[in-house]
Amino acid sequence: MLIIIGNAVPYTLWSAYIEGFPQTSNYLVRFANALYYSLVTFTTLGYGDMHPTGWLKALSALEALTGAVFMALIVAVIARKWMR
Repeated sequence: MLIIIGNAVPYTLWSAYIEGFPQTSNYLVRFANALYYSLVTFTTLGYGDMHPTGWLKALSALEALTGAVFMALIVAVIARKWMR
């Protein structure tokens, strides 16, 4: 959760660089949208309703890679415990 919330902060601050991101003056709504985008990116689900431009592509790619590694670790731990 820390990675998802931690990545939602820059997405909120630089939301203008995310195409499809609803622009609003309400900071809480922007953070909620950034949290959604971060969760979708972390789980590598990628709905396609929002996508980064510019340097946020690198941050999004790094978050997706981190999410894939964490998901694989979780599956490995569960499988190891189940096999015992």
